[in-house]
Amino acid sequence: MITEVVAFGEEKKKRKEEQLRKCINRALATLYVKDEELELAKARLLLYHMCRLSLKEGLELLGIEALTRI
Repeated sequence: MITEVVAFGEEKKKRKEEQLRKCINRALATLYVKDEELELAKARLLLYHMCRLSLKEGLELLGIEALTRI
């Protein structure tokens, strides 16, 4: 029973991680930084930075090492 509870928790984490990844991909496709006003570009860069950190932490919770370069 304990392994089933742990497995359920892991599956829930994976689903949340997948939702976050999809949300970030949609943002990257629509929220441009280049050629935008400076304040807007800074805000979007901060958003992307925080999303990257969130994904990294989520992957670490799942025991997966996040890539630093592709």
